[in-house]
Amino acid sequence: MEKMIPHNLKCTTLPVFNGEGDPKDRTSRFYSTMGLLSVTDVLMCRVFPTTLTGTAQRWPNKLKRHSIINYTAISNEFLIRYLTNIPDKTTTSILRSCIQEEEKTLRNYMERFNKEAMKIDNLNVDIATEVLRKERDLES
Repeated sequence: MEKMIPHNLKCTTLPVFNGEGDPKDRTSRFYSTMGLLSVTDVLMCRVFPTTLTGTAQRWPNKLKRHSIINYTAISNEFLIRYLTNIPDKTTTSILRSCIQEEEKTLRNYMERFNKEAMKIDNLNVDIATEVLRKERDLES
């Protein structure tokens, strides 16, 4: 990790993390942002701790010396440390609880439905369509 930081490195605004929020989102955004700069893995490891604030800023000091050999290692350690911040996966069952309430428009219902559907990784379109059809049948 004896790589010098280039004096002409111009960073875009890197996402910061204060110990709250989803660490998976945080590492993904950091990796994407650094990828735009085409920097080395070593440099990513050196920059990562500088984007931590608050209580999270003390976390890198607790890592074992020479335990971080690449960005994957620091990312994994970070995710382990903030594992409890990772939200539960949203499943298609949440869509079944999304109903069109009385006095609410169809547009309002569809906005809520779509908002919930966007939270689901690998959304099964057939199930989403089935839920929409059942809701429509209940209204008829």
